[in-house]
Parts: sequence; C-alpha cells; structure tokens
Amino acid sequence: MNFVISEKGSREINEDSFAVFEGETRKIYIVADGCGGHAAGEIASKLATDLLMDQLLGCDESAEAIRDAVSLCNLHERGSEKTIEHSS
Repeated sequence: MNFVISEKGSREINEDSFAVFEGETRKIYIVADGCGGHAAGEIASKLATDLLMDQLLGCDESAEAIRDAVSLCNLHERGSEKTIEHSS
C-alpha cells in the first residue's frame, strides 16, 4: 500500500507532485516540491516526476543508473526553469 501526505500551505493549490516507481528489485518514492510562489511550480514538479519515471522505466535499477536518471532530470529541470518563467 502506498500513500502520500502533502501540505499546500497558504497557496491556493498544492504544487507538489509524487510518483512511485515499482521495479523488479526496488521501490522508489519520488517527491517533487512545487516551490510555491514561483511561476508554474505545479507544472515544474509534475514534469520532474514524469521525466524521472520515464528514465527509471528504462534503467537497469542499479544505484549508478538511478543516480544518472536523477542527475539527468536535475539538469533538465534547471534548463526548464527559464522557459517556464518566461512563459508565465
């Protein structure tokens, strides 16, 4: 059984996203903070969880492959920050 508790704080909407990767040998819980107050935080956090899930689905589940997937997502999100800020 999986469950999540997330607090939206004083925001109108909860900008956090989550996902659960259930592989052959590992279960990984992914949580992305929406960084409330920043433009399109809910979109950025959803993109982060979706991208990481896509990367994990194609990896061999080794610690190195998981680190690489997280690093790739981090680089992608850092590049997306500027795009999201300008489109809002």
